[in-house]
Amino acid sequence: MARLAELVHDPQLEAAGILRAGQDSRGRAVRSIASPISVEGSAPVETRPAPSIGQHTDEVLAGLGYDDGARAALRSRGAIR
Repeated sequence: MARLAELVHDPQLEAAGILRAGQDSRGRAVRSIASPISVEGSAPVETRPAPSIGQHTDEVLAGLGYDDGARAALRSRGAIR
């Protein structure tokens, strides 16, 4: 059985166009397996890399009504990074 890390180098998956090249949230090159779902007549969905831990914390908390001071207080107590 192949490991996931090995699949991104599989020549059959490469030939079938199932592998995608991209970047992770830190800008490093990564290869991933595309979605197996396709709908005739529609463009394939382009995916984004998964966010790094805490990448959107400020945006989410601001959307929930936490102002800069409240977020700073959470940081100082170690509740968020």
